[in-house]
Amino acid sequence: WISLAHLNGGNYFLTNPVSHCKSSMRKQDILQELEDIAKKLGYRVRYEKGNFVGGDCRVHEEKILVVNKFLPIEGRISTIAKALSRIGVGNIFITPQVRKLIDDEVSTKKSEDTLPRSTT
Repeated sequence: WISLAHLNGGNYFLTNPVSHCKSSMRKQDILQELEDIAKKLGYRVRYEKGNFVGGDCRVHEEKILVVNKFLPIEGRISTIAKALSRIGVGNIFITPQVRKLIDDEVSTKKSEDTLPRSTT
């Protein structure tokens, strides 16, 4: 599915784009559902410009999910899905395809955690 890989110099590139998913859902519908899930969990989704990909944070007592507004839609989907996988979606109803995207992020994170770290 979608993953952001870090390159030297702080740049990111997308791998496994959503367009390769066997799906009847449009990318915009997937993004909207992810945004709705974040809102149900009490997060405000903000699209901002800058040199970052995005993620969840708290400012004072407000929960915010920040996404780089210049990312293509696949990157926006990946950023929100990754944050939701970390936050946990509990028992919120989620369409099967979107649930799989979030679950796949959990699996991707677990496999990345088992990769050996460079000592250089």
